[in-house]
Amino acid sequence: MKIDVGAKAITGQTRFANKRTLVITGERAEESGNRARLPRAERHRTDRREGKVARLVDHVRPVLDESESEIWDRMRRWGVRPHPAYVAGFGRCSCAYCIFSNPNQLATLREIDARGFHQMAGIEETLSHTMKNGLSLHQVADKGTRYEAATDEAAAVLMSHEFNLPILMDSKDWKLPAGAFGENAGPR
Repeated sequence: MKIDVGAKAITGQTRFANKRTLVITGERAEESGNRARLPRAERHRTDRREGKVARLVDHVRPVLDESESEIWDRMRRWGVRPHPAYVAGFGRCSCAYCIFSNPNQLATLREIDARGFHQMAGIEETLSHTMKNGLSLHQVADKGTRYEAATDEAAAVLMSHEFNLPILMDSKDWKLPAGAFGENAGPR
């Protein structure tokens, strides 16, 4: 869940009033200078433990000091199935049409999510404004190549509205996904 969406969910629902809530996120210090400065644990920005209606919310980042290699190794040891985005070749999980998407991501999305891609391109046309600094989504996608790992099978799992595969799998069958250690297109 995105940070602001999560904060709105906590502040906008009475079920969090007079309760203790722990927000656990997966930022890692090696991802950026800003993330490297984050504390491992702190009061969450929605915390109001001294408020008229108390809301005690703490925030912990348990993998802050771990490398990407350590994360993938732990997932392998425990048999945790990688997210379909990584299996399909994407180097990070984010919104499909993130403003930080790179040409390869957009070229892949144009093929595996043609309807969504054309809808986003249509919005650019309607607004007379592009998401990527004067280049249309089509122009950016034209500069990229579909990820080889984004097979029809991988794309079907990634684009499905339901995920029916088991989360845990036999660690002997676990494979490092194509998107591991890949193009991290977020802000640097």
